[in-house]
Amino acid sequence: MRRTVLYVSPPARLGGGEISLLTLLGRLPRDCFHPLVVTCEGGELVGRMRDLGVEGEVLRRDLTLIPRLVRLLRRRGVSLVHANTFDLRTAIAARWAGVPLVGHLRVIFPFTYVDRLFARLCDRVIAVSDAARDHFCREAPDLRGRFTTVYNPVALPENSSKPSDLRAELGLSSDAPLVGAVARIDPWKGLDVFVRAADRIRASRPEARFVIAGRPGESPEEIAHERDLRRLSGDLGLESDLFFLGFRPDGAEVIRQLDLLLIPSLVLQTSGGVKSEGFGRVAAEALGVGTPVVAARAGGLPEILDGGEAGVLVPPGDAEALAAAALSLLRDGERRQALVRRGRERFEERFTVEKHVQQIVQVYEEVLNQRGTRNDER
Repeated sequence: MRRTVLYVSPPARLGGGEISLLTLLGRLPRDCFHPLVVTCEGGELVGRMRDLGVEGEVLRRDLTLIPRLVRLLRRRGVSLVHANTFDLRTAIAARWAGVPLVGHLRVIFPFTYVDRLFARLCDRVIAVSDAARDHFCREAPDLRGRFTTVYNPVALPENSSKPSDLRAELGLSSDAPLVGAVARIDPWKGLDVFVRAADRIRASRPEARFVIAGRPGESPEEIAHERDLRRLSGDLGLESDLFFLGFRPDGAEVIRQLDLLLIPSLVLQTSGGVKSEGFGRVAAEALGVGTPVVAARAGGLPEILDGGEAGVLVPPGDAEALAAAALSLLRDGERRQALVRRGRERFEERFTVEKHVQQIVQVYEEVLNQRGTRNDER
């Protein structure tokens, strides 16, 4: 029997969660599941979704959202709701309509009672890492049994596509070590640590060059942070050695052309609690394309890098340790190759699209069967 799944993804901008959703929708077995998508704003997600041939609606995120979702669930005979992020309105609508709900925990952030209520209303919560699950359940240990860890899928660039030549684009020689960071420009991504590490690396390897690929969001804090990064680069005299690339749709291809990828994410203490990497997609992309990684021991990054077997881990916020690890790898070609080999093994074990879809479908089947059993018992 072909069952309808409603995916609710309120933001329509393309972030990691939205990319993962699109990847899932592109491979979801259509003979078993018919996908519908609801967003709460127009944006790139809507266009990409339609390119995949997936039906969707844009519903305003206001007080009428819950009854409109309930009507949609009933009108379309939806069998399962998958909330792509924690959204209490979605949970209330699913409960009101009597439809099972799967939630998706994608980040480590300061959780509130609203988030815990959402999790209690879910039949199952998918966490993108054990670290994300453990952080959430620290305040709600009784909810741990509702969680299943399913790592994000990483779709690698097609070999048939013509790759860009980043070195030629930047006017760099082929023998200059190229070290980069690929991340949204946000304070908790630790890009200021990357800039300070670049200054230390350059002191030992003056021929090295550096790139930051990413852009800030729309918040004033993120926009100001990009200005601060450029100012820091200038203060350190890195203007001709550090390139700000902006957003790159070919992010995985950029990573492939780096000699090293540095991931300096922070464990950021805010007034409400901790904010950090729930997963760390660029680390998994690096494993898949064969680029060695030095990453902070933050959030889900140690899981991706197999506790340090598939990449080097350093303390978060420590520019000196980040630079020292990078310099050590630049000097040691054999170790770089060993990390690349283990990284590719790790990628095939955990992060392929096929593995992700298989695990998500298994969650759906389990939830539907459990709900069916409970209904039968009534």
